[in-house]
Amino acid sequence: AAKRKSTNPTVIAKSLGAAALKPEGVRVPIELVAAERRNNQSLASRIAKVASGKSLYLVFKNLNTPKQPEELYNVYINLEEGKTPTAADTPAGTINFYNFVRKPSADAFFSFDVTDALKKLVAEKQLSDSLVITIVPAAPPAEGVIPTIGQIELVEQ
Repeated sequence: AAKRKSTNPTVIAKSLGAAALKPEGVRVPIELVAAERRNNQSLASRIAKVASGKSLYLVFKNLNTPKQPEELYNVYINLEEGKTPTAADTPAGTINFYNFVRKPSADAFFSFDVTDALKKLVAEKQLSDSLVITIVPAAPPAEGVIPTIGQIELVEQ
């Protein structure tokens, strides 16, 4: 998982609010932002228009946890609802909360390059108007610990 400072990103889509990472996992819809919707385009058509030399990133902001969950969290793109990920399901990335036992910080985030995965979904016509991000712990987290992610964004950079 890359942790780095963004420069001149364009937010294409984002979650509507915070996500609590329950032990059974959570599904978070990511929808086009108003500026992108005004261009009368679908998420699939917007992804198809990513400029050469630019990439798409999932950015996870405002991570917070009351104490260490002692586990990693796998992030999947458009995993079928109700499906438990298997070894055949490749995560887009992995999040850890080892540095986030404190108040959320606007400067702290995780991001993953998802350009190839999203372009493949578009090419296979498997992308609807919203993108669903599924976040599942790799193994059971510490009992009673529910980390949160304040915002998830799809960014072109």
